[in-house]
Order: sequence, then C-alpha cells, then structure tokens
Amino acid sequence: MLKGADEPPANWFGTLTQGVDAAAYRNRRVRYRAAVRVEGPPGTRAQLWLRVDRRTGGFSFFDHMSTRPITSSTWSQYTIDGYVLDDSAQVFFGVIIGGPGRVWVDAVTLETAGQVHVDPPEPSRLLSDAGLTNLAAFAKVYGYARFFNPSDQAATADWDTIAVEGARLAEEAGDARELAERIQWVFNLITPTLRVYPEGGRPELPPELRPGSPNPEAPFRTGCATLPLYGRFASSRFLCWQRPAPATAHSSGPPTPGF
Repeated sequence: MLKGADEPPANWFGTLTQGVDAAAYRNRRVRYRAAVRVEGPPGTRAQLWLRVDRRTGGFSFFDHMSTRPITSSTWSQYTIDGYVLDDSAQVFFGVIIGGPGRVWVDAVTLETAGQVHVDPPEPSRLLSDAGLTNLAAFAKVYGYARFFNPSDQAATADWDTIAVEGARLAEEAGDARELAERIQWVFNLITPTLRVYPEGGRPELPPELRPGSPNPEAPFRTGCATLPLYGRFASSRFLCWQRPAPATAHSSGPPTPGF
C-alpha cells in the first residue's frame, strides 16, 4: 500500500520501484501486470510504470500510463506491454501515486510474452521519386494518427513498429489507390475514424454524420473537419462533434435539427 501526502503540492507524486537485470528478458516482449485500486479524495490516482534502460545510457522503452491513470476504488487488473532489446541493461517497474489518498497493489507479475522480431540492417539505397512521395504521404498520416488521435488504441500502440512496417508497405505501393488502401490498412485498428483515399476519390459521409441530418433519434448539431494530406493524395479524418439543436416550435411531427 502506498500513502500519499496529506497536502501534496502541485505535480507531487510518490513511487514504489523494483529493478531487475535485463539478461533473462533480452530480445523478448514483456508484460507487466498488477491488480490496483485507489482510495481517497478526488485527485488521487495511480499509474503503473515500466522502463527498460540501455547499457550505453538512456532507455529503449518507457510507459508510465500518463494518459490512462487509475482512479477506480474497485480492484482491477492493469497491464503494460513492452519489449527488451539486446542492448538492455536493467528493467525497472513500479507504481506511482499522485494526490492525498492511498493506492493498494497486489498480484504483481513481470513475464515474457514472446520474442522481439529484429530485422537485419538494410544497406543504404536511393529512393525512387514514387517511393519518396509514398513515404511522405505515410509520414503525414502517421503524424496525425499518433499525435492528434484520442483513441485508447493510439495510447497503447507500438508506434516504432508501425513506423517501420508501415513505411515498407507504403513505399512499395504501385499507384495512388494502392497507397491509400495500404495506409488505411496500417491504421484501421488504431484510428477507426481515419479515412484515406486518392485525390478526387472522397467518399460520401454516412447519413448520421451529414450536417442537418433529419434523424429524429439524434436531435443534435453535428460538424466534421477535414485534414489535407500531401500532393496528389488526400486524407479526411472525420473529426465530428455534437451539441443539442436549438429548441424550435413545431405544429406537428418531430423536430428537425439544424446545423
């Protein structure tokens, strides 16, 4: 059990830490898991954290659940999935407490979860004009998906692997349509609202997302923003919002929302 400060200053936190030699985990994926519950006034939170330090300094993996803090008073299992590369020296893991309350921790495990796939170094080579254009398009969508997408999947994704494997797929695309399909496939599970298509091939919005939708079961104002991509490619990420439509007097029938 971790106990917070009675009157903690802003940004105060405490931590419980354990470190182990990385030798038994090198070139493997690891899974850090613990049961946690939080007790205390609003502002009390807990976070699991996992860090892998390199022999030469710095770290190759670090996740401290900054975007998904634990605030529930009910016992639940929480997990961090990471990886330990061949140059790793130490694996550190622990629990962070923030705020004035208490954090209870139980059933802590650190276990291997499969091998890390390591590709042999590739020799340097020149990019074709088409390959460079394809990579520029992929890189822009990657940036939108990683830094501007609020999904839970994006918060826990392995972005290094996505960058490497996605770049390979994108570079080899033969034309604009194939490139759009490959980029869409890479990001489908991470950013389910993302839509990628060749320039001029923008699809119609679904009826429920169209401005002024007459659906009586959704009396809300809706709006969507479009993000451009690069050159001859276009990307539309449907960033949609809803707010109640203004009250309107009707003599009969359901109200029709405005925009």
